[in-house]
Amino acid sequence: MAPVITAPAAFSTEATAVDTPLTSADYGLATATDDTDPNPAITSDAPATFPLGDTTITWTATDANGLIATAQQTVT
Repeated sequence: MAPVITAPAAFSTEATAVDTPLTSADYGLATATDDTDPNPAITSDAPATFPLGDTTITWTATDANGLIATAQQTVT
């Protein structure tokens, strides 16, 4: 069975520049659980800087068996 991943809640911030730098300390981290792997790997495609408008971050959890689950978060 694939991991279960939960993305952080949608996040909104006031832009200070056209490309605003943010880190996971700002928009949060996903969490994941798995029935066979106590620590599935969690990655994201979050950019180093965020353009004006909405950006969708896709979070991916991969367990020791190579099974994958994804969840999305919107950063505005």
